[in-house]
Amino acid sequence: MVRLTSSLLLLITGLSLTACGSSIDYDRQGLARSKQMWQQRLDSLPIGATEAQLRDWQTKYGLKLAFQEPNHYYSSNLPEGHFPVKKHWSKFSPCDAYFLSLTIQTNEQKQVVKKELKALGSCI
Repeated sequence: MVRLTSSLLLLITGLSLTACGSSIDYDRQGLARSKQMWQQRLDSLPIGATEAQLRDWQTKYGLKLAFQEPNHYYSSNLPEGHFPVKKHWSKFSPCDAYFLSLTIQTNEQKQVVKKELKALGSCI
């Protein structure tokens, strides 16, 4: 009985957090627009871009990423890519904000080998 009760409690808690998460109030359209804008910008940076091209690209879009070490990933939260959760519906929110994160990987020659844009939430 105790095991069944605790299992039900975990299930109810999980469903409550899921329901709460789906009703989180933030600018979904703004996040989608910003993600599309940054994806287009990222698409303009080709795989194989040289260090000079990468620096020019960063400067063009106002990013400050340090690419001193080869074979590393560099991540940055993006300008115009932060969307706070509005707390008016509840004092408890499983998320504080949603944001865009850019990750770029370079090789030994400091050329771009991987690039990725993600929308993430700072959620519990």
